[in-house]
Amino acid sequence: MSSEERSLGAGKESVNTGALWSELALCIGFVAADAWATESPSRLAGFAVGHLGAARSIVFGRKQDPAGFTVLGAAGLDAAPDRAQLLEYGRRLASWVEKTREPLVLTQPASDPRFESSPSDLAAAFALPLKCGTDVLGVFVVLDETAASKDQGTERETLLLCLAHLAALSVDRARARAHWRDLAQDLDQSERRLMGIERLAAAGEMSIEVGREIKESLQGIGSLADQILRTFDADDPRRSVLERMMDETARLGRAISSTGELATGGVALEPDTLNRIMSETLALVREEIVSGRVQLTQRLGASLPLLLLDADIMRRVFLNLVRAGVRSASTGGRLKVETKRRGDVIEVLVAADGEQRPGQALDALWSTFGSEDDGGDLRYGLSRHLLLDRGISLQAGTSRDWPFCLTLVVPIAGNQDRRRSKGDRRRP
Repeated sequence: MSSEERSLGAGKESVNTGALWSELALCIGFVAADAWATESPSRLAGFAVGHLGAARSIVFGRKQDPAGFTVLGAAGLDAAPDRAQLLEYGRRLASWVEKTREPLVLTQPASDPRFESSPSDLAAAFALPLKCGTDVLGVFVVLDETAASKDQGTERETLLLCLAHLAALSVDRARARAHWRDLAQDLDQSERRLMGIERLAAAGEMSIEVGREIKESLQGIGSLADQILRTFDADDPRRSVLERMMDETARLGRAISSTGELATGGVALEPDTLNRIMSETLALVREEIVSGRVQLTQRLGASLPLLLLDADIMRRVFLNLVRAGVRSASTGGRLKVETKRRGDVIEVLVAADGEQRPGQALDALWSTFGSEDDGGDLRYGLSRHLLLDRGISLQAGTSRDWPFCLTLVVPIAGNQDRRRSKGDRRRP
């Protein structure tokens, strides 16, 4: 330690500061009663200037970002012509104290080589860390312009230490208050979200009940149409109208069943292969492919494993993918459908040579309430959630030969049928 610096409280001088203790008691009472308020650091800085003979006093708070310190409170700086220089000097002292975590006392600041460009009229400088446990929340800087103020003895220095502790308490309480305020806001938002979830749950239960009623009515309509159909001759043209009515009621019934399955999680999974489901899908859209004069290239990979699937959901997914590819392909263009195993996943590729970008098709494919003509319907919107639960994802891409390219990635692990055959059971 140089001759220009001494430990805080090491001097032997002492002055009568009994009146100051009473003033400090009032300040302590204020901090205790108003510890949450942002005015506490300013009042503590004012106490050092008004009662301890300091010329300037600054309470710095540590910022979370690398920008350094911010001024929480100050006294004696308003009328200072060199206010910017004093603040910069105070920040340099604060940075030093933050690193050392110890109080700093300079008896000759102008000649100290560690802090260049110090104000020439300073007779002494104090920088005290605002400690709260192991954290340094800021620094209390006191600047003296007269030699008399720095020679008031150890009791003044003890008072400065007390002010630093009070400032640390004030800053910590303010930080705690901000934390609790943020926590209260988060709790309020969580409560609102919970109320919204409860309303959605109630609406979901109601929709399930309404769906059951509609499903029963549809079944009655379908049964009645079937009875009427049996009374018609085989060549009666009215049979096609009733058959279409029965098909539509059955389709609506399946859509309502999917809604209930999504809400209750009761999806039935059976061992099946993606190749079989894709073959059925291509048969359904064969007429659309022929009418569009689209050249189909079909490559279904060999020896794909059995997976636990909902065939109806996967058929709807494949149907929408292929239809999107047919619509994207130019007249007389090309369509490629491919399934293959790549490592631990099975990829289902649908590519076309049209000009539509894949992202435009995704909006229609994932549409919850889109029409079948747009490439998506209610069942496919529900299917999206069920596919995500199984780890199945959809990827979009493009290339020079295939501007439109969608790939369904199906993980084998977690979806594979693990039941052994009879031959497997006989193995030791």
